[in-house]
Amino acid sequence: FFFFFFFFFVLQHEKEMNFASAIADAKTKWDTHKSEETLFGYACILIKSQHPTDLHYGIRLLHDLSSTAKPMAQMACDCQYLIALGYYKLKEYSNALIWLGKLLERQPDNVQGHTLTRLVEEDREADGKVGLGLMALGALAVGLV
Repeated sequence: FFFFFFFFFVLQHEKEMNFASAIADAKTKWDTHKSEETLFGYACILIKSQHPTDLHYGIRLLHDLSSTAKPMAQMACDCQYLIALGYYKLKEYSNALIWLGKLLERQPDNVQGHTLTRLVEEDREADGKVGLGLMALGALAVGLV
């Protein structure tokens, strides 16, 4: 039993170290060769992170990229999707839906966009139900006092 937890901890730590290394490598590539492609790669790695600071920074980089990308360029659509994904991971569902709306306006048949929209709506609804449950529990507790 102890071995399992130790092994899990070591694997998780190694995974985080490899991810931190991937972020550092992507940043180095962008620092040494400034281009839309290297900036996009760096932002993509940041959006894959679970750390809110990385996600916010990745979203900011993608905002900048999407504003400079050609209006119908695929990169602009990719940026919109990744911005929405970042907001989704941060549980900022309204912002995620705004960016998914922009993406689906450009590409109405974008399967990833529709799939993420469905996930965002489902999670927003689930979080809303939890919030209502907590409010009801709080009201019940106040009523008992």
